[in-house]
Amino acid sequence: MPMEKSEIARLLSPLVQEGADLYEVGGPVRDGLLNVASKDHDILCRGLPMKKLVSLLRPHGKVAAVGKSFGVVKFNPSRAPGLEIDIALPRRERSTGSGHRDFDVDFDPNLPVEADLGRRDFTVNAMAMSLTEGKLIDPYGGEADLKAGILRQVFPKAFKEDPLRLVRAVQFAARFGLTIEPITWSAMRENAELVASVSGERISQELVKLMRAPRPSVGFDLMRDSGLLKHILPELDALRGIEQDKQPGDDVYGHTMRALDA
Repeated sequence: MPMEKSEIARLLSPLVQEGADLYEVGGPVRDGLLNVASKDHDILCRGLPMKKLVSLLRPHGKVAAVGKSFGVVKFNPSRAPGLEIDIALPRRERSTGSGHRDFDVDFDPNLPVEADLGRRDFTVNAMAMSLTEGKLIDPYGGEADLKAGILRQVFPKAFKEDPLRLVRAVQFAARFGLTIEPITWSAMRENAELVASVSGERISQELVKLMRAPRPSVGFDLMRDSGLLKHILPELDALRGIEQDKQPGDDVYGHTMRALDA
């Protein structure tokens, strides 16, 4: 359910009245800058410990603690049935292995918002918008990259820490018409085989999002050229180089991509 930022701020006013700083973060900020409607409501809450945050929200709706070590809550306000707001404390993450759950997570309500943004995947997703001041916090140049049509990793080990980001890069590039910048592209090619460690369920969720692109073939071509496709859909990768009878010089992969876009 899309909703104005002012309405979200009003629903979370009990937190603000107790001194919390609230920020919209990630995809909703990116989508807002692109003038694209977003159904997600991802909020970062600074200044309140989790126990206090939950106690303040309970009189105003349903609160469910989720996330590793319960640093995230899902809030369903009584005044907005059907609305779900994800509220998280700022956190630092330290990779302890190759799996997406192999992290030490440190939730800290007093952590600067810039530190929280620094753990995110791409600069266009590493922005925050203050709900009270309407100010954009953009320490990694995400707005400039968005305007320039560039997809750039926030930090060098982004793909090693969570290989699902390899597929996310593909679907973001295809959906929003972004060009993957050279260092990020090189990192994708170097780490492509790590996608084999990601569950099929997580990959399929990203592929469903890729299908929303104006031309999904753009994403599949990126997977092909980066080396991801042979790990994700080897049957599709095997169609490359097989001659397509209907059009000399064509191959079955190219024909399949045209059919997909159509």
